[in-house]
Order: sequence, then C-alpha cells, then structure tokens
Amino acid sequence: MIREKILRPITHNFSTVDQKWGTSQEKGSSGEVVTYSFAAANFPIQFSNFDNFITDPDYQNEISLSFLAWADVGGIQFELVPDTALVNIRIGWANFDGPGGILGDATIPASGPLSSAVIRLDELENWKLGDVENSSQIDFSLTVTHEIGHAIGILHSDDENALMHEFYRPDVNTLRQDDINAVQNLYGPATDQTNVYRYFNK
Repeated sequence: MIREKILRPITHNFSTVDQKWGTSQEKGSSGEVVTYSFAAANFPIQFSNFDNFITDPDYQNEISLSFLAWADVGGIQFELVPDTALVNIRIGWANFDGPGGILGDATIPASGPLSSAVIRLDELENWKLGDVENSSQIDFSLTVTHEIGHAIGILHSDDENALMHEFYRPDVNTLRQDDINAVQNLYGPATDQTNVYRYFNK
C-alpha cells in the first residue's frame, strides 16, 4: 500500500514494480485495456475497504480525465465500467486523517501480473476541482493522477518536478517527462487512438 503525505522527502529516481497490466509482462509491451469503476460497495475479496463512495459527477469526471492523462502518453487504455468485484481498478473514499497528512493510497498485488487495484482518497481532505486558484486547497485531479500511476505499476520518483514524486506539490499539476518515461518504460508509447468527443451537462 502506498500513501501520500504533504511533506518534502528524499526518494529515488523513477522506478517501477516488476509487474504490469496486459497479457505480456515484458516491459515496453502494451497494457491493453484496463477497466476502472467508481466503487459502489465493499467486497470480501478487495484489498482495502472504502468508507464511502464517489458519487459526485464532478469528482467522477476528474477521475476519468486523470486516467486519460496516462493513456495519452503510454501504451495502456482505460474503460469506465459499472462497479463489480471483477473490475481492475476500483476507486472510492476513505477516512484517513482529515485535511493534510495522507491524501490517498493505492494497493496492488504483491506479486504476479497486475490484475486488480484499489485507490482510496481522503474524503475529508480540503479538495479543489478544476482550475480554481486556491493555494490552501489540495488539487484532486493531481492526487488522483498520482495514485493511478501507482495502480499501473509506477513507484515514487526522486525528481521533485515529477508528478510521481512522493510528496504533494501544487505547482506540479501535469505529467512531467519523468512520469512519461516511467509509463513508457512499462507500456511503451501511446498508440494512435480514435478521438472521443464528450458533451457534458453542467
């Protein structure tokens, strides 16, 4: 289990686990299509329990955009599906420690190909959504993108400018080159995709 804190650490350069999504476990091979869902229940076989479920469409949209950020640069695709115990990556709320401290965690199998993962975010954190400028709030999208990185096999980086650095920095609000290197090391570069144009109702 990997948890994030708002501190300044010393870690090591981009590294990955020896596991990945996809039929082939060879680094640089496609991760194929990984399903994800907004958890709606706790199941006996899941890694960690959720304390609540993410039902707000604004939060759900930020999560989907965070998955897309990784798919845009790496050879792995994500599909949103209804929640069941068999979904690859399930996301929900947890009550960690309130504002500050732990922002979220991601849990993956200790060995073998990646087949399931749980991402939990601190429900009581002082989150901000979208491009709202507020230095006292924590960027939800940044945090989710970081946790997805763990769920696809990326560990922490010692590059303080990387999104996968161990500790939150509000000025690092997009995937950086070190993050791109990490996902491409596991899954190769993004392949050509069909454009999807979404139309939203505020």
